[in-house]
Amino acid sequence: MSRPIAAVLLFMTLLAGAFAQEIRKTLRAGDQIIVTLGTKTPTTVDTFVESDGRVHLPRIGGVYVAGMTVGDAEHKIRAAYKKIYKDPIVSLYVKKPLSEVVYVIGTRAPMGSIEIQPDMDLRSVLGKAQLPDDADKIMITVFRRGVAIAEVDPQKLLQSSNEEWNGPMKPEDVVSIQPRPFARVWVTGNVGRPGEVRIDARRNVYEAVAAAGGVTKVISEQTFQEADFDIVVRSKRGVERFSAVAPSTQQLPLVEDGATITVELSLVTVTVIGEVNSPGRHYVSRSADLSEMVGAAGGVKPTGTLSEAILVRGDSVTRVNLGTPQPGQEGLRNLVQFGDVVYVPVNQKTFNVLGRATVPGTYLMADERVYRASDALAAAKGPLARFSSDRRMVIARFDDKGKLSLIKFNMDEFYKRGKKEANPEIRPGDTLFVAPNDEFSLSQAAAVLTGLFSLNRIIRP
Repeated sequence: MSRPIAAVLLFMTLLAGAFAQEIRKTLRAGDQIIVTLGTKTPTTVDTFVESDGRVHLPRIGGVYVAGMTVGDAEHKIRAAYKKIYKDPIVSLYVKKPLSEVVYVIGTRAPMGSIEIQPDMDLRSVLGKAQLPDDADKIMITVFRRGVAIAEVDPQKLLQSSNEEWNGPMKPEDVVSIQPRPFARVWVTGNVGRPGEVRIDARRNVYEAVAAAGGVTKVISEQTFQEADFDIVVRSKRGVERFSAVAPSTQQLPLVEDGATITVELSLVTVTVIGEVNSPGRHYVSRSADLSEMVGAAGGVKPTGTLSEAILVRGDSVTRVNLGTPQPGQEGLRNLVQFGDVVYVPVNQKTFNVLGRATVPGTYLMADERVYRASDALAAAKGPLARFSSDRRMVIARFDDKGKLSLIKFNMDEFYKRGKKEANPEIRPGDTLFVAPNDEFSLSQAAAVLTGLFSLNRIIRP
């Protein structure tokens, strides 16, 4: 090679080094440099900054220059040579700086380095890394100075999703491409495709259900809402139950390898029969009580009563009061169980209105209502017209021992002076006599009631 051409190449090399020097102001291990040592006979040394940060030169050995500017390195080398030469001349140029690169490692991508470009982002790095076709089966982790700074879904990133981290990249960043960890779970119950599901281990149980075809909302030709179902997860963590509607604010439970995920109705199947508007099988919440069963059956007919309902549960048959709670039991709840049967019987609670009433007879007493003499009189349309001014009343009542007693009162004291005692409560089995004769006695009441009870036996055996 002629000297002019060699001089041109040397100049171009030095120019390239100077340009690189402008981009990166300091030296570092791996840089290729040219050091010219001049006294009477100049010497050119083509060498590298070693991994320990030193450059090794004739007669003076190693000089540490990593992290220094070119000027500072020249000054340090010149000072070292002054111990040997009186006025040494030292020039240093960067022939080829070590490229600033991003390293790509992993079992699912070719290992290597990618020279970093201005404003390079992760998407650009992956474009140069030749990702495998099955990008859904890999995961990407970005490390910076040995610390993981991002975990990225490559599919979402390559689809320009703004949800995924995309840089910018910095020199010496490491992009790790590894197989995505999968979990194998079994999804059963009310789903479109029950069976084994292989899913990313970082996914949650709701995504596992979706992978199995989602929640099937039709059971026995009846359509339910998604909120009517639960997701039951059985895993090493134990048994966990979640609503089939994913919460928007809580951290969602992740799948666990080997788990069984079952989608089942959160409702309980019960049966209500008797004096209700829609007898038959119904679905109620697991947290419902027995009275809500009756509500699911359309409520009680006017002819029914809740105070003497019958509960069939398993092998037991129990009489329960589903009406007004008894004193001291207001806070108690009788929760339903799967398969419960409730029978609402015909209302047998009645009172009688006899004597000089417009419409004498026997009247039903509705649940959860307190009846008084004025209510009984109103049910019988009041006294006969010719006795409308006679407000004398008598209640015939049997006590717990079967003994008959009479309660006499004048309702004028209630209507005119508001006396509560003149409008007593009517209890089941009571008989209100309207405007009886002055001499009305126990024997007369007993005779009338005996005839009434005999008539009831004939009508209702």
